[in-house]
Amino acid sequence: MAEDKKGPVALLFSGGLDSTTAALRLSETHERVHLLTFSRGYGHYFLDTPGRRADELRKAVGDRFEYELVDIRPLFEKVVLPTIVEDYKKYRSGFVFCLGCKVCMHAQAAAWCREHDVRLVADGSSGDTSVFVEQRPSTLKLIIDFYREHGIEFFTPVFEQTREEKRRFLKTKGVGMGTRIGDRHVGVQPKCVPGELYYLPTVLFGIAPKHENEAIAEFFAEKAALAREVLGLDVDEGP
Repeated sequence: MAEDKKGPVALLFSGGLDSTTAALRLSETHERVHLLTFSRGYGHYFLDTPGRRADELRKAVGDRFEYELVDIRPLFEKVVLPTIVEDYKKYRSGFVFCLGCKVCMHAQAAAWCREHDVRLVADGSSGDTSVFVEQRPSTLKLIIDFYREHGIEFFTPVFEQTREEKRRFLKTKGVGMGTRIGDRHVGVQPKCVPGELYYLPTVLFGIAPKHENEAIAEFFAEKAALAREVLGLDVDEGP
């Protein structure tokens, strides 16, 4: 019931299967769901799709969503691009692009939450795709700790749900997922060319990228500290 709903929550939103399911789940328990899509540039296309997806969600369950397209290109250009060649040589992995981008998204989300007095933030991380460096449990722990330093709680509401469970749930809500090719859906979310090329062997052949948790943690700490400095985020022990 409406009177039992929790306060507002922000959601990193692409419009894909996972974040769409998360948005609808959160709308059942929170009074307002702020859908944040991040625009990075550099091979990031079809950024109009999440806005249309947000409209579809409003039609399905009512006006419970606020949508915003947030520009992180300036942050990405300061945090990731200047050292991307050196970082690749150091870590010997393309995760420096994908995880660097994800750090920028989460840092900008933390700044947005602080500005709008929202103390809860979520994303669509999924156990089915936990081979991706930014969704593995050890990385999610780093993200949780990062938000906690800024007085914000981060959680992953659909991590335990399988992709089939999510599809069945969306069907009950009357929300479609576009064209399905294999286990993927086409035309419902932005395309990141560098990310899709990097994870292509994983998607096509199930070959998981090999990353050491220690290297991921070191890189994450470096980029999170720089993003915090660029955005002027002060550490906050909590509300």
